[in-house]
Amino acid sequence: MATKIQVWAKTNGRCWYCGKQTTPQSAIDCPGPMRDFFCVDHLISKDRGGGNDLANLVPCCRSCNSSKGTRGIEEFRELRNRQQGFVFSDAQIAFLQVHGISIPEPESDKCLFWFEKEK
Repeated sequence: MATKIQVWAKTNGRCWYCGKQTTPQSAIDCPGPMRDFFCVDHLISKDRGGGNDLANLVPCCRSCNSSKGTRGIEEFRELRNRQQGFVFSDAQIAFLQVHGISIPEPESDKCLFWFEKEK
């Protein structure tokens, strides 16, 4: 329990990735959308060699925790970028260029996680 409190205190309960304010109560204690519940995420997942030390644990909303799974930070960033339409394959870029469509550069902050913007 003390570890969860320390993880929560890192951001006062804001999700490390999206910045959403989470609630520390369990699903039984707190009604509301599941994505608002506080989770503890391993920056480096345990199956990739990450430990349970405080430096490897971050606060996370249920939605980001589920989406990230065992992915590393850059893999999770790539997933988010694809979900938001910021990443095109080389074939997609070539197709668009052939048809005279230029791709605007994405706003840099859309590719950053909350913890990167706050530091």
